[in-house]
Amino acid sequence: MSANQERNESFLLLAGIVIVLTFLAVISASPRNARPASQAQTAAQKEHQGSYLDYPYSYSRQDGKFIFRFSPTPLPPDEGTVLGAMLKAIKDIDHPMQLSDTTPHIKKASAGTEIVYFIGTHWTYNFLRQKNADGTVRGFTAWKE
Repeated sequence: MSANQERNESFLLLAGIVIVLTFLAVISASPRNARPASQAQTAAQKEHQGSYLDYPYSYSRQDGKFIFRFSPTPLPPDEGTVLGAMLKAIKDIDHPMQLSDTTPHIKKASAGTEIVYFIGTHWTYNFLRQKNADGTVRGFTAWKE
């Protein structure tokens, strides 16, 4: 088996694990994580709270994009956890989540950065990760095309 085939099979296995983890996280999600927003804020400025597994995050919409910040604990550099958090983010920004393909895809962006994307029934969901020096993910920017 070629290295490329092994990588593709590993990626598909990882995607399957991510899907299972995401559904488990969604099932265990509780409304206690939600924080009421001030009525003085507009919809574009509201900051929302959530969590994926044991990683709390906040997110808000800015200039048509969604900014997710994981704090106080960043996501580990484990692709399964990061991809699961991205699927949870899709649910947060576009509920009910309507993906036609739960397989993550990658495209190159400027300066060698990678954009992870998922294909939905109406949108493509794009994610650009913000990493710390140690490889942990402190957040990501998400947008729909």
